[in-house]
Amino acid sequence: MVNAEGEDNVVNAEGKDNMVNAEGEDNVVNAEGKDNMVNAEGEDNVVNAEGENNMVNAEGEDNVVNAEGEDNVVNAEGEDNVVNAEGEDNVLNAEGEDNVLNTEREDNMVNAEGEDNVVNAEGEDNMVNAEGEDNVVNAEGEDNVVNAEGEDNVVNAEGEDNVVNAEGEDNMVNSEGEDNMVNAEGEDNVVNAEGEDNVVNAEGEDNVVNAEGEDNVVNAEGEDNMVNSEGEDNMVNAEGEDNVVNAEGEDNVVNAEGEDNVVNAEGEDNMVNAEGEDNMVNAEGEDNVVNAEGEDNMW
Repeated sequence: MVNAEGEDNVVNAEGKDNMVNAEGEDNVVNAEGKDNMVNAEGEDNVVNAEGENNMVNAEGEDNVVNAEGEDNVVNAEGEDNVVNAEGEDNVLNAEGEDNVLNTEREDNMVNAEGEDNVVNAEGEDNMVNAEGEDNVVNAEGEDNVVNAEGEDNVVNAEGEDNVVNAEGEDNMVNSEGEDNMVNAEGEDNVVNAEGEDNVVNAEGEDNVVNAEGEDNVVNAEGEDNMVNSEGEDNMVNAEGEDNVVNAEGEDNVVNAEGEDNVVNAEGEDNMVNAEGEDNMVNAEGEDNVVNAEGEDNMW
């Protein structure tokens, strides 16, 4: 047990019933991925290394981040936004509207204002619109419509250099997954069917969502928050601080206020701190520090 306020927080090297909490709520971090919870305010947020029932939420809503791509949710405001690495029912929305981004091209929607805009790599019922008009972009050339204001919008049947822009900025949509961008305000937002350099942002900040787990970012306010399906460099933060949650136990950070608190599933360089001091807890017994007030206490 390690707790700055004296609550029953546990860190276990084998991943059974591990809890890490700044305020003493039942937050669990498990190395084997069963029933792991990490929560800044004590709600039932779970982070799981194997992808079962993972939740990460700054405000305690049921947001899920899953390493294997099943029922993953990432939401800064607690709406039911889903980001899935395998392309099943993925939703990414900065304002909580039902916008969907799917890596396998089924029922994909991207909208800055929450209208039902769809972008589909196979050309079925694709819509891209900054203001909610029924603009369609089709990769195979059937019923393609692109333009909200008549600026330089391009649609290509073979997926090369397709552009969809409501205000005329260089937004691109590509059926083959190369350099796809969809943006309501003209910022460089990218949506890619193959998982390379995908960006989806309601306000135009550099938020990335990737199906293969490389450099994935999901942020409601545009800060550099990352969520990765393969456990590389995953960050989930409601306020944009550098909090990291990793499915494979490398460089995992969980912090309620954005301080550099680290929790690692494999026991390397783990830190747990209620007030942001440099407290460390290690599953293998190397360099473990536990301090409620920031003094150099070691265990």
